[in-house]
Amino acid sequence: MPVPKEALDKHAYLTTQLSNYIDSSIDKDQYEQLLNRLKSVLTPKDRNNAKTIMHILESMEKKSFIAPGKYADLKKILNEFDERIARDVIEPIEEEINDILAKNSKSTKIQPELRGGRDIAVASSYTDEQPPNKKRKTSQIAIPDSAKYVYANSGQKGLMLILNFSRDREGSTDDVEKLKSFFEDKFKFEIETLSDLKKEVLQKELTEFRDEYLNSSRHAKKYYCFVCVIMSHGNEKGIMTDDRQPITMDEITSYFKNKETPHFIGKPKIFLVQACRGSATQPVVTPDDWPEDTMSVPHDADILIAYATTPGYKCFRTKYSDIGAWFIHVLLEEIEESYESDHLEDMLISVRHRLAIDEEWRRSDFCQMPCTWTTLTKRLFFR
Repeated sequence: MPVPKEALDKHAYLTTQLSNYIDSSIDKDQYEQLLNRLKSVLTPKDRNNAKTIMHILESMEKKSFIAPGKYADLKKILNEFDERIARDVIEPIEEEINDILAKNSKSTKIQPELRGGRDIAVASSYTDEQPPNKKRKTSQIAIPDSAKYVYANSGQKGLMLILNFSRDREGSTDDVEKLKSFFEDKFKFEIETLSDLKKEVLQKELTEFRDEYLNSSRHAKKYYCFVCVIMSHGNEKGIMTDDRQPITMDEITSYFKNKETPHFIGKPKIFLVQACRGSATQPVVTPDDWPEDTMSVPHDADILIAYATTPGYKCFRTKYSDIGAWFIHVLLEEIEESYESDHLEDMLISVRHRLAIDEEWRRSDFCQMPCTWTTLTKRLFFR
């Protein structure tokens, strides 16, 4: 009897949640201990090639040691290691999978009586295409419907760093307070703020922040994502620090890429940039043309940079009002309205549309066109 797609998707979600939970909870020595406990299941070659928890789970799937509804042996091994893993991660999803399998079993028993032997032939055909021991190809997975492609955030919180360069930016502290109030109250983010920094000091502060929060296994496991908000003047050369020295986004993001943050691999790093990228005003006749960046190697994976404007153009903020920076204001409104149903990239599409197209933000002779560069490999939901 074929496994229903809904159960396969739940199984994929379970393995992803399990991988993320264990990866964020154990250090290298504990990982080796876990591998040692799996000697009876995995061959020496399998254990040698298993660099992550997901590699272990994939090897166990190939050997049919785990499958939808089949987790008893895995739970037994994990209970020797940490019984919370089975209780908190596996069993809630396992119960949903078992319900799906039970309903499918009842349905299969009824159908032959109603429709003869044709249903059996269809089931056999499906089984021939997807034998139990054969790993499904990516093309056979309905990606939009699968929780496997969602960043896990169960039991963790978000981490935010706000970089505010306030020189000649009167009222920028209001934007800082708006961000802090929103993300602390709505999502319980942990937030750090750095203000009024010269370039040399900024580089030192970024290193210290990264090493304390993202490069410490004790701290990194607490967070499901990292968000860095950068607010400053800017031009074609980059972001202007308070000693009027430019620093590029490549320089800033380089502190947080995978080689520099091994304890944060697989978790999203988001950069929101409220800064001009030139001196030109975006004409209303060309609201949606911008050069596309190219995805880079896995060292760059799981990063998103959302710019307030496209290269060469200004971005805007309204002084002495509740609006402040247009990009930040609209982004927070979209998150407030849609976070329960939409992931971040969908919400950024709405931000781009509103600032570029909506009459509320378009002016007769100029507009603002945000854009996004991303290597995110999953969908990020704020919870």
